[in-house]
Amino acid sequence: MKKLISILMLILIPCVSFAAKKYDMKKYGKGKVKVEEGLVVFEKEVTVDGKSKSQIHDALLGFTNQLIAQTNEAFDHYAKITMDNKEEGILVSNQAEILSFSNTKWNKDEAQMTYRIMFYYDEGKYRMRLQDFVYNYEEERNIKAEKWITDRVAISKDGKKLRKDTGKFRRLTIDRVHQLFDEAEKAVRK
Repeated sequence: MKKLISILMLILIPCVSFAAKKYDMKKYGKGKVKVEEGLVVFEKEVTVDGKSKSQIHDALLGFTNQLIAQTNEAFDHYAKITMDNKEEGILVSNQAEILSFSNTKWNKDEAQMTYRIMFYYDEGKYRMRLQDFVYNYEEERNIKAEKWITDRVAISKDGKKLRKDTGKFRRLTIDRVHQLFDEAEKAVRK
């Protein structure tokens, strides 16, 4: 009997710990996904002293073109620069990529994500804004971020954890946005 209980414990403990996986709610919790005028928006302003408007444009254009070049072939029609106005200090692009939730020998869980990046820049500064996030996942097509990663849908009612189904989209989107913020800043500061 003791052997049976020991074997069951060895089997069940990993299952329970896997199901109870928690993420840092300081990073993914309430208020981390901003909604403006009905749109999910991520925004960052950066000061880059000593950089001219032209230098910032060129760096952001290079960064944007590099993102487009890395795009999966399935998204070639979508990923592109849609506006480049150096005089006004505006650079806009559509981007697309794969969010990979898990990738094992037996299970591949991923979604296609499209979004828009807007840069507004001037002498010594720029603002980066990401919006219009749309996910294609399994049988669901064109799931807008506003219905998928906001506080109301992606966080449990008690606010202590991410929901299993929508929380993974919120977590990976937030991680990717912060990665893009960092990469853009590095490109401009070179």
